[in-house]
Amino acid sequence: MPSFDVVSQVNMAELDNALAQAKKELDTRYDFKGTKASLEKLPKNEVQLKANSEEKVGDLRELLFAKLSKRG
Repeated sequence: MPSFDVVSQVNMAELDNALAQAKKELDTRYDFKGTKASLEKLPKNEVQLKANSEEKVGDLRELLFAKLSKRG
C-alpha cells in the first residue's frame, strides 16, 4: 500500500513581508487606536501577538492570517 509524507516549510522572507504589512495596517486601523497591540517575530521563527484583550488578540491573528494567505 503506498504512503506519503507531508512536509510543510515556511518561506521566511514571505513571513517577514506579511508581518511588516500586518504591522503597517495595525498602525493605521481605527479599532486598534489607543491599544497596546503588537506583532513580533521571535527567535526560533515564532510570532508573538500582544494586545489588551483576548478579542484584540483574535483580531490580530485574523489580520496576520489574512496577510499570510495573500502572500501564499
